[in-house]
Amino acid sequence: MARRILIIVTRMYATQGGPDDEFVVMWKQDSNSPHAIIGVHRDTYRIIVLVHGYQGRFRGPNDVPGAVQEAINSLAITDSDEIGILYHPPAGWTLGRNHFSSLGGNIQFVKKYGAQSRTGYVAIGSLAQQVVERRNFTGAFDRVWSFFMNSKEKLIDTDAGRLHPVSYRVYEFLLRFLPLHLELQLKNRSQPLAIDEGPCRRDLAGILESLRVSRRDQRRAERELEKIINSIRNEKFEDFDNAYRALRDHLFSLLEKVEAPFP
Repeated sequence: MARRILIIVTRMYATQGGPDDEFVVMWKQDSNSPHAIIGVHRDTYRIIVLVHGYQGRFRGPNDVPGAVQEAINSLAITDSDEIGILYHPPAGWTLGRNHFSSLGGNIQFVKKYGAQSRTGYVAIGSLAQQVVERRNFTGAFDRVWSFFMNSKEKLIDTDAGRLHPVSYRVYEFLLRFLPLHLELQLKNRSQPLAIDEGPCRRDLAGILESLRVSRRDQRRAERELEKIINSIRNEKFEDFDNAYRALRDHLFSLLEKVEAPFP
């Protein structure tokens, strides 16, 4: 069975180690690391290679392939390996297959991604959460791969009013729970956990209104959010984990009804 190697060059215009550094914030990697390889010991057929992008590392698009090559050197790429490349560039930068012709393997796609790329960014965020939570990320990996393999979607200028940002709002909404997910697993905490319950409820209500969901779907989402809030109050990790996953999966299923679904 051929390996699938997903290479992700994180936001290239981020401040290294700053709040916009995807390598650190989204993927929880060391800010001083140039790259990271995930999954090679757990599932040899699905491998994630993260290349740390940040301001000053790349002078131009032509500097990126060298960093990618360095990141995959230990993988001993063969002609049967399928390679997908995603990159989060500054404005005006474009990379294509020709930039990566020396990598070897069978390149399936080279695509931009970003917060304005609708469902794709949500899919990457979901994959990152599975990795950070040390869960089996096979399903999330396959959704990202299939989406970018088949999608003709391009980055859209949100200022032009042509993009409905609901999928990014869902991703932002879910991401706020990730630090709590990690904190609840710690045995010794210096202070009780808390979350701004009012803003959470309002943000969820706004998302559900934008999605124009049925009353039944609305009640289901609200019920899972209340379970999350109660589990935080009671500091019950298992209850939180179950409710968070139920809400996440429900919101993603609602997204698929109103936007192009994951292939």
